[in-house]
Parts: sequence; C-alpha cells; structure tokens
Amino acid sequence: MVTLAVEKNISPGIRTIHVHYHGLLNDELRGFYLARTSRAASMAVTQFEATDARRAFPSFDEPAYKATFDITVIADKKHVAISNAKVFSDKPGPAEGKHT
Repeated sequence: MVTLAVEKNISPGIRTIHVHYHGLLNDELRGFYLARTSRAASMAVTQFEATDARRAFPSFDEPAYKATFDITVIADKKHVAISNAKVFSDKPGPAEGKHT
C-alpha cells in the first residue's frame, strides 16, 4: 500500500500519476517472470492475472477497479516486446543498441 502526499489540494477531475518502478524478473511463474524454451531461448512473460499483476509492478489491477495502465519497456534492439494491446510507439534509445 502507498500513500501519496501533495503540497496543495487537487481539484476534482481526471489526473495522471507517474510512478517510476524497477523490478526483477523472477523464476516463480508468477508476476513478471523469465521463461525458457527447449531451444534455450528466453522470454520475459506475464499472464497479468489480478493478483500477479501487482507482482510485476505496483498496481491495482483488479476487475472491480477497472484499472488501466501504460507500460514502457526498454529492450535490446534485437528483442521484441509483445502485448495484447496496441503499440503506442517504438523509438530508438535511450542508449545505443536499445529501443523504447
């Protein structure tokens, strides 16, 4: 659980909160985990079921909350990030040989 404190009152309406989070790929088949194929290839995978989504990043991904989220992935240029949502952008960087 987290509490966000603000300097002044926020007027009613739609607001955006940006949270920067760094996590680790685990090997527990829950949250955001590393899967390997029989050909020794590796993939970062998630099923994002409600209880496992918050293992991947801080969130309230519960059907009752109707949560939405945007994800940014920084990967080696030779790798592809696949999702069940539309790709908003794919830009070079932030470092040589990477794309965001």
